[in-house]
This record gives sequence, C-alpha cells and structure tokens, in this order.
Amino acid sequence: MGFLPNGYKEPDGGGGRYFRIKDGENFKIRILGSFQDGTGIMGWQGWALDAEGNRKPVRGTEEQKGTLQGKSEEKVKFFWALPVYVYGDNGGLKVWEITQKSIRDRITALASDEDFGDPHTYDLKVSRTGTGMSDTEYHINPLPPADHPKEVQEVIDTELIHIKMKELFTGGDPFDGMPF
Repeated sequence: MGFLPNGYKEPDGGGGRYFRIKDGENFKIRILGSFQDGTGIMGWQGWALDAEGNRKPVRGTEEQKGTLQGKSEEKVKFFWALPVYVYGDNGGLKVWEITQKSIRDRITALASDEDFGDPHTYDLKVSRTGTGMSDTEYHINPLPPADHPKEVQEVIDTELIHIKMKELFTGGDPFDGMPF
C-alpha cells in the first residue's frame, strides 16, 4: 500500500484557468465561445505596472483603444479571448487569450472553410515550437467534425454558463461567478 496513486505526477502550475502553450507542448482543445453570442470577446490589450510594480494587463474594446495606449507601457495588441475545453490532465474549461495573428488567421480560415466551418463542431490540435518572438511557431490542425463528447457537454451545461468574459475588460476574473 503506497501513499501516492500509481502514475502520480506533480501538476504543471502554469496557467491555472488560462490556456497557455509552451515550447514543445501539444494539446487537443474544443472552442466553446462565440463572438456572436458574447461568450467570446475581441479587443485590445497592453501592459502596465500596478502600484507594487507588477505587470498587469489592461484591456479594452475597439472604442477604448486610444485610452489604453496611454495606460500601457508598450504598444497595445489586438486579441481574442475565448472559453475552450482542454482535454487531458490539468485540462477542463479555460480561457484562451489569443494575441498571435497567425493563430487567429488559422482559426478564421478554418471557420470560413466549407469543410470545417464553425469551430464548435470539431476539435483542434494545437502545438508550439520555439521560445523567442522570432522563432516561435504555432500549429493549429482541425480534427474531423464530431459532436461534443460527454465530458465537454457537461462543462458546457454546468460551467460555461457562469463565465463572464467581459470581466477581462475591467480587470476582473471571468471565473469569479463560478459556484464551485
């Protein structure tokens, strides 16, 4: 009789409720949010220092872009933020903030493709290679369209309905409304 379960591994602490991809990682995900129903948002993001000197994101809508530039320590970038389901250990419901144009372009191309269309109807394999700005590449590959697996549907029915994505625009946490 042992103390730890068979196959125990210390979880990677990176990201928590936010989906992040590190060099060499591969994930299977399902996009759950949509820009048409407000479960996904688009806007502008920069970074500023708080009173303690920590970097904090500042985000706003298209209309707020000009005022954000004055608050940000660097040039603001366009972003998407979508709830996604990440399969596997340490997976589940996460928010994916996408500032990389190459990722947005690939998802846009798939959504416009008559063989794939709405990303809610298929899973994506997502991977990253490289660590620096100039050598990092993201790969987004669609899997054949399929209904939501049971585990994904359960998250949609019990968790997704509580996310408030627009909280990102005010510095809030979209998961604060979660009952658990």
